[in-house]
Amino acid sequence: MNKNSKSSVNKRLVRLASLTLMAGICATSIFSVKSFAKEVYVNVDDSIVHAFTLETDTNKILDKFGVKVYDKDIVEKIDDSDGSIKLNVKRAFDVKISDGSKEVYLKMTQGNVKGAIEASDLKLSKYDITNFDLHKPLEKNMKIVITRRFRIIVSADGESKEYIVPKGSVKNALNYIKIKLSPDDIINLDLSSNVYENMEVVINRITFDETTHNETIPYTRITESADYLNKGIEKIKTQGREGERKIKIRKKFKDGELLSSEEIENTVIREATNEIVLKGTKEKVNVTDKEKSDTHNYKTTSQIFGSATAYTASPGARTSTGKVPKDGETVAVNPKIIPYGSKVLVEAVDGSFKKTFIAQDTGGALKSGSAVVDIYMSSLKSCKTFGRKQVKVSIIK
Repeated sequence: MNKNSKSSVNKRLVRLASLTLMAGICATSIFSVKSFAKEVYVNVDDSIVHAFTLETDTNKILDKFGVKVYDKDIVEKIDDSDGSIKLNVKRAFDVKISDGSKEVYLKMTQGNVKGAIEASDLKLSKYDITNFDLHKPLEKNMKIVITRRFRIIVSADGESKEYIVPKGSVKNALNYIKIKLSPDDIINLDLSSNVYENMEVVINRITFDETTHNETIPYTRITESADYLNKGIEKIKTQGREGERKIKIRKKFKDGELLSSEEIENTVIREATNEIVLKGTKEKVNVTDKEKSDTHNYKTTSQIFGSATAYTASPGARTSTGKVPKDGETVAVNPKIIPYGSKVLVEAVDGSFKKTFIAQDTGGALKSGSAVVDIYMSSLKSCKTFGRKQVKVSIIK
């Protein structure tokens, strides 16, 4: 081997030795780095990132792994006994809290409903309620609603009661506790006003009552002159009759106490019939002379059968013989059949009436024969009660 060849071999050996040494150093370096690196698990955004790093600072680890941490986010670091590091990144989420008049938006990472309300500065009173249990854990995009409620006192229908009602108007509160109002009821507050703690609501019930009764319409007495009647003699031409009207009264009450009463209807059921009285203007003729002149015209009989009616007269009236009519004494007759002054016994055929009278008056019905006697009575009511009866009339004397 010549000198040049020997030199070339030596160079190769040196190069090989150098490469072997470098390989050994690199392997040793790699082994050394791995032996000192930490195994890291990062739990973020529902995924886990796994790697080795020589870093021990949380922020640097997250930065190296490309994990961004925002305001309100929370990072929990756990150093396990095996030497590994676990980082749990809890992202802040939105929570909305409202009470009907105010809305608060929070960034939360943990906690419960009660804690979120306390963080919002929206205070809860003892009567307020929420749409979630106060101990319920917070969730992403949770909407917490506070219903404000108040204690009120309602006086109505004779009693006072306490109620817990939600925030709102008085009208809504009454609907909530199922107290009904009629259009006429009186309330001490504006129904549109908002309720507040210890509010006192007073309701006065207004009721109405309608009653109906009938009322008599008096008749009018009209006097007409009659030249065929002696002066001082009055004779009823048309019997007066009372009318009748229906009256409806409406009464207004406040909590049972009468406030007012008014007539709301006045309807005539039957018109009154005016009484027409004939007043004699003829000069009076001596009755005795008249009776003497008419004696030969009397027809006498012991018994007469026919109809009996009843009549009345106004105060001061006189019979055709000039006498003042008396209840239980005076009876009107046809003087051509029963002479004036005769004492007669009137008996109802059915036995319902029997009485003795004196013939002192006459009338058109008696002269026409539609009745044999017309009995004087002191009141219209008595006349109506008597009505018309079939009778036997006996002339006593």
